[in-house]
Amino acid sequence: MSIHKLLHIAVIFFLFINGCVVTDEIDFDEKINYSPQLVEATPAPDKINYSKANVTQKFTVIVQDPDKQDFKYYDGRISLVETLNSSIINVETFSCNEPEVLDEEKNTEYIKLSITCQLSLRPSSDNIDLLQVKVNISDRGYLAGNTLPSDARTLEVIWTYELVN
Repeated sequence: MSIHKLLHIAVIFFLFINGCVVTDEIDFDEKINYSPQLVEATPAPDKINYSKANVTQKFTVIVQDPDKQDFKYYDGRISLVETLNSSIINVETFSCNEPEVLDEEKNTEYIKLSITCQLSLRPSSDNIDLLQVKVNISDRGYLAGNTLPSDARTLEVIWTYELVN
């Protein structure tokens, strides 16, 4: 065996032995991104609401998040979902107002935010019998096309409206 081959084997063996020795402690970022938690929604989403068509409604969602630093990234979207005979026929999505921080000084364990959205209950057709209003809240904002970043945690609140004359 030539001296060059022995030298190569010795170098590889040396790198293998020394490459497996960890002398410093490795710090891994194990921070978990928690989902926002619903505190309150106005109007109450747990019942069928009634409204005349073309009336602007205000929707407020209050959430809390143990990740206090997330408040600067929060964003909301409101969607009007039109259904006819139990089939979705149209969805329109709009931005909500900027989130407002509530009780900032009172709690050190979480941040509480209020997101307010307004939407006209304007169906695209007189045949629409049911409207759903969805407010989606993301703790990482939204990307182009209302898509979410991969690390976003979200909350969705849904209201059902029956249109009356």
